[in-house]
Amino acid sequence: MPKKKSDEPFIMLYRGVVNSCAMRAASGGCRKAIDRIVEEHLAQGGVENGNLEVPFEDFYKHGITSHDSIMPALREACALGLIILTQRGRAGNTESRASHKWAVAFVKDRAGQYYGTEWKRFRTVAEAKAVAKKARAYKDSRVGAQKSQCQAQADLFSTPGNREWGHSRKPGAKTETSGIVFHSWFPGVPSISCL
Repeated sequence: MPKKKSDEPFIMLYRGVVNSCAMRAASGGCRKAIDRIVEEHLAQGGVENGNLEVPFEDFYKHGITSHDSIMPALREACALGLIILTQRGRAGNTESRASHKWAVAFVKDRAGQYYGTEWKRFRTVAEAKAVAKKARAYKDSRVGAQKSQCQAQADLFSTPGNREWGHSRKPGAKTETSGIVFHSWFPGVPSISCL
């Protein structure tokens, strides 16, 4: 019997992936985040795995109901090894802004190899759920420190003349990126390529 040809892109979801402890432990928000990244993989013709850029607004439109739920869902999916953060993005103005780049770990390439196999490391669903819960609950202490530092700078440079013109820092002051490489989104939870 000849193979059916389809014009619509698809992925082969193997039984080992569906029945894996990582996939069964994933929450609803985590599954929606994974589905949106998979949808981006399909939109790119299945050849850009590892370079998939998905803006936060797309996660919101895909069904994650709160912007505060997007990062916990992505941290959970990364900790479970179902997606891989291949390049960390950065916030900023238009010239320096960059999106995170993702890979779908459980999709095989043309050579028949998975992009990543970290999702196979769990022996029980309870073990995977514990890792997922820890990842969702993680709060990055650097983010709060950055906000308070920015607020302190705004308070320091916010003179009556600057407030009048809408400046939050000294005119002409330059900001620097620290060049910090983040090896993990959360300590104590092993993950591959979370930069």
